[in-house]
Amino acid sequence: MLCIQKCDMHLFQTEEHKQPIVYQVETGLFFKLDPLFKAILACCEGLSVAQVVQMLAEQYEAEEIVEAIEELAQVGLISDGALPVVSNVPTTEGVAACGVSQTDRLQVSFHVSHTCNIQCAYCFAHGGDYGGKAMLMQPDVAEQAIRWIITEAQALGRCQIDFFGGEPLLNFPLLCKLVPFAKSLGARLGVQVGFGIVTNGTLLTDEMKQFLVDERDQINVSLDGGRKTQERIRKFHNGSGTYDVVAKNVQKLTDEVPERVYLQAIMTAYDMDEDQIADELRSLGTENALVGPAVVSSDAPYAIREEHIPVLKQQIHKRSRRALKAILSGEEGKDEEFDPRIQKLLTRKKSCQGCRGGTQYLAVAADGSIYFCSSLADAPEF
Repeated sequence: MLCIQKCDMHLFQTEEHKQPIVYQVETGLFFKLDPLFKAILACCEGLSVAQVVQMLAEQYEAEEIVEAIEELAQVGLISDGALPVVSNVPTTEGVAACGVSQTDRLQVSFHVSHTCNIQCAYCFAHGGDYGGKAMLMQPDVAEQAIRWIITEAQALGRCQIDFFGGEPLLNFPLLCKLVPFAKSLGARLGVQVGFGIVTNGTLLTDEMKQFLVDERDQINVSLDGGRKTQERIRKFHNGSGTYDVVAKNVQKLTDEVPERVYLQAIMTAYDMDEDQIADELRSLGTENALVGPAVVSSDAPYAIREEHIPVLKQQIHKRSRRALKAILSGEEGKDEEFDPRIQKLLTRKKSCQGCRGGTQYLAVAADGSIYFCSSLADAPEF
């Protein structure tokens, strides 16, 4: 007996009309549901078609139920269990079965430092040490981790190693050793290795700048907007402001490789004007401005709370419409959050899963431990 299996989905309803909506994770598509479809999805997992018909027989005709099941199967919301189940690990066969591109890559946040030279009010990493001992990754641990990453990436043929922290430039000598080592190993194993860095931008020397430029890294600098916002949220340990130092160093980078410099801001209740924050970032010489909300306890004075949701909804609506208009008019998209989602909707490109944590995205902590995500590196159970 073949049993019905549901795809990876989320069921919710609209606020205004309480219309049931299902979001299909692998395609990014949304479907409105009438009561019958909703009833089928609520009970069908692990049952046969005949069992679903029997369960809903008091409310609907058998023929009507079967037709609805067939329709749900046609759009991929359910299957009969006869289809091949795709593995969670990134094997060549799994990649092909998912329908994703062979150019997908294994992406790793590589924690070369569990310590930081500044303090950010909302830091999920507890000031850079993830609630543990402040430390720098040691060369033997780093080399072993790089070997494992590149070996695991052979199925996809590409990997992206993003140096992370804490503040990764505190361990700059290790970066200088790891990049050529990883490139050499990747060449031998047939894996294209790319690099990136997430830095607070305060420690950048001319030597570091040149290294990042020469190695063609994607350079992500955390900067929360203009001077007033930055000085309030991100400070040196002595309490002094960081804006002037970071802005000066960012401009050194954007003078040479503006297209590879990404400025990332965390939006808090102190400043909810997303467009203004993005404009202040772009004024430093790059069009790549990323703004996202702080995820912290609602008790924090800078936390985005329920009363801020209407403002966030307005901004999300405006950004999504702006991104859609640009894409449909043939312009190059610049919204890192919405462009990929809209392109996915328009092309119906499938993904193996919604979140790639633990499959095509991993984090390696400074002691060599492996986690699904950097945000879990303070949780040994993960």
